[in-house]
This record gives sequence, structure tokens and C-alpha cells, in this order.
Amino acid sequence: MEEFNVVDFQTPPWLCRHLVEKLEKVIPKSALVVEPTPGAGNMLEALKAAGYTNVESPPGNFFDWRPSGKPVAVVGNPPWTPNTLAYKVLDRCLEFGPAFVVMLMPWVTVTNSDSRAQRLKAAGLQTVISLPRSVFPGVRLNACVLVIEPGTQADYLTLLLPTVEELGKE
Repeated sequence: MEEFNVVDFQTPPWLCRHLVEKLEKVIPKSALVVEPTPGAGNMLEALKAAGYTNVESPPGNFFDWRPSGKPVAVVGNPPWTPNTLAYKVLDRCLEFGPAFVVMLMPWVTVTNSDSRAQRLKAAGLQTVISLPRSVFPGVRLNACVLVIEPGTQADYLTLLLPTVEELGKE
């Protein structure tokens, strides 16, 4: 497997809680939830604090790892550098089969490729949450949260434009 030089922008704990809240509305606490790229563990802590009891994350390279069963949900913030790594992680997560996905991604994920946008819609992309630039100071790309609900296909996507306060920043 190729090695990547990854710039480290950890997901703030308050944003992890917001992403996990998206799961709580539809995913049972005992369901298998995968966090593909745990970084410092902020998302894992948010899942644990929310009461999820069956959470898996790779101990090493995500691309060489297999979950113990079929995930019901995937939540995470994959590394964005090099340029295509986040897309590769998202694509691999979609290969797990129909799973509810809440993934923090570069905004260009849905705007710079018609074929990727079509794949995401076919997978059940329902909502795109545009994040304020202040979520990741120093990052020049705009961020968004993709909410993918398997078994659904929307003619139109919901776009949310929350402030950091509405997202729960303390």
C-alpha cells in the first residue's frame, strides 16, 4: 500500500458530537459503527459518550483492514491530503454496502466531479451541511458534512448552512 504524508487537522470534539447526533436519530446504540480514520480519537470518544457499544476502527492502515461484520453506520473525517485520500476513504466506506454514512469532507467532493456526485446520490446522499470556515482555522478548502442514507435517492439534496454556534461549538 502506498504511504501518504498526511496533514493533521483533528475534528474538534464539539463537531464530533454534532456528527454523532446525526447517527443517534436513526442508528441503534448496539449497531456496528465504523470510524475509518480515528486520528486522536475525538470521534471515538463522542460515539462512546453517546452510548454506542459496538464501534470499530482500524488499528493501522484502513485500506488493509476489514470490520468484524457489516457496518450499519460509518462516521468520520478522513485525511484530505494528499488530494484524493479523502475520496478513496469515502469510496471504500461505500463498498461496505448500504450503511448510514456521516462523513466530513472537502466541499469540492460534491462540486468538482459529476460522476462522484452521481455515485453519492445513488448511494443515498440526502443532506450536505456546509461548515463555516472557522471550524478548521488555516484550512483553505471549505468543509462539509455528507449524510448518506442507504436505500434512498433524492431528486434534490438538502443544503444546511449552520453557524458554529448552531453546530454546538462551546
